Order: sequence, then C-alpha cells, then structure tokens
Amino acid sequence: MSRKSMAVVALAAAFCLVASQAALGPSVAGLLRRNLERRAVTYRALEVRVAPLGWIDLAHGRLKRVEISARDLSFGGPVLARLDMSLERVEYAAGLLLWRGEAVIENLGPSSVKARVYASALNDYRRQEYPNVPVILQIEKERVVLVGSISVLGRELTIRTRGRLDPVGGSHLRYAPEYIEIGRHRLPADLLNSLGERLALEFPLDLPLPLDIRTVRLNRGFLDLTWTDRHRSPSAAGEEQEKAVGIK
Repeated sequence: MSRKSMAVVALAAAFCLVASQAALGPSVAGLLRRNLERRAVTYRALEVRVAPLGWIDLAHGRLKRVEISARDLSFGGPVLARLDMSLERVEYAAGLLLWRGEAVIENLGPSSVKARVYASALNDYRRQEYPNVPVILQIEKERVVLVGSISVLGRELTIRTRGRLDPVGGSHLRYAPEYIEIGRHRLPADLLNSLGERLALEFPLDLPLPLDIRTVRLNRGFLDLTWTDRHRSPSAAGEEQEKAVGIK
C-alpha cells in the first residue's frame, strides 16, 4: 500500500472515530431516558441530555454533566408537577450500562435537583394509600393543614390540625402535627401524641438516584423541594448547588 493510500485510510479511520465519539452523548442520553421510562409510573415531557464525552469516560463510568427534566413524573409516590436536574460528575456502573443497558448511578458531584409538588397530588396519594384517614391536606405559607370530620355522639365535628412535612428516610416526607382541634377545642398534649400517630401520613418522593431531600419550602397550594447527593454534607451540597449550571 502506498503512503498516499495509507494516509487516506488513517484519515478515514480518524474521521470514523471522531464521528462515533460525537454520537456517544446522545446514545447514553437515550439509554438513561429509557431506564427512567421503565421505572416511572407516569411521566410527561421527559428529556435527558448528556454533555459530550469520550471513550475513556464511557469505559470508566464517568459523565461530566447530565440534565434531566420532566413533567407529571412519579416513581410510585405523589406526582411531581415538574422536576429539573442538573447533575455533575456522574459516576455509574459502566459494565451494566454497556452490556445490559441498565443505568445504575453510584455517585454524584455538585448538582441542582428541584421539584414542585401540588397539594392535589398529595391528596390523590392520601386517598389511594390512606383510605381510612379521610382528611384533606392544605398547604399554607408556613404550615400544612389537615381538615376532616369525626362522629361524636351522633354529631359530626370538624377536626383540624396544623403541622409540618419533615424529610425522613432520605426521600420521604412525613406529616408531623403540632396541634389538633376538634370542634373548637384544642386537644391536650397526651391526646395529640396518640392521635398524631394516626395522622403521620408519609409521602415517598424517591428518585432513582443517590439523592436525599434537602429542603422543603411551603407555598400556598404547593411545595418546592430540593435534593442533594446523600454522600455529601448538607453544607457542602448547599454551597456547590448554587454553582451548578446546565449543559452548554
């Protein structure tokens, strides 16, 4: 083979390598999207974007940055009206992704993960999972209110509680009543503890990532949530979360 022919072959091989590497990002994004679709109970407008990566990154299970967004997404818990994630320095099980098409995320760098959940989604979940607790959940600016009724001596009395939604177990929210009123009377502390256990509704908001709920912000009618990598300290995650940016 002449030198000219060898140069042409080398140039063609280099072009194919560069072209195939350019397709890695969209291919991995497609695999991640299909994995999320399989795990989700419901979703809409699901999008996944992966920053450009090379063969070495792929083989070692490293992604520089991943963006995921979705609407009306649920993995079995209350529906997230919207979810926006900007994940940096994603580490995954390379063998499972390359050979079985399974995306198992093992670690994350500084990331921004935000979601919104409406009171209507929490009430839908309550009706499904807690049919014996006939209350309506209302989200106010500073507290969460449960309103229902009970029968006492043939009379229907309104029961009303005010409390918090506290993160528990990583990605669950549990209702913690601070006081309970029946009719116009506030229950004493001992009865609050007893009845409060029956009203400790729990809402799973798990994501298929190593993330824990970090903040819960109450607004009238909805919650705004943020998550952080469960392997990072809250202070470090908070500082780096503000620096996280989207894929360019």
